[in-house]
Amino acid sequence: MNRHTGLILVLLAFAPAAFGQTIIYRSTMPDGRTVLSDRPTPGAKKVEEFYTPKSPPPPPAPVAPPAAAAKTDPTAKPAAESRSAKLDAAIKELREAEEELRQLEAERAEGQAPKEGDRQGTSSGKSRLNENYFNRQKELDQNVDEAEQRIDELRARVKSLRY
Repeated sequence: MNRHTGLILVLLAFAPAAFGQTIIYRSTMPDGRTVLSDRPTPGAKKVEEFYTPKSPPPPPAPVAPPAAAAKTDPTAKPAAESRSAKLDAAIKELREAEEELRQLEAERAEGQAPKEGDRQGTSSGKSRLNENYFNRQKELDQNVDEAEQRIDELRARVKSLRY
């Protein structure tokens, strides 16, 4: 019987290591301090033994798709490249719209001067501007306003693609 009891005690002593557990000793010192250690602390008035489970292994890292697979599919583009291309196109479109706005503003400035056929005579022998002039001014102002609105929309699009 003693032989079996000794064998059981040896097996129980190594059981935590066999199951991947760690033994932690919490020792209470005579002055009231608590010490945690992997061994019992000498001179402690109380020692408690705890078994802690072994921590699980970290999850595996995500596997990136092989580079060869991305090269074989010509339609597959990384999101960053696609976003960068969209941003470049939006910036180019914004610059073109800004150039168009400058041209429309120059046309509006040139259109301030009356042209032939914009004046009509009055009964006093003087002349005044007619509806042709005011309609042209209205159209030039409307063109500039539309171009400014388009630029605002394009700036918002560029901003959304940047951030």
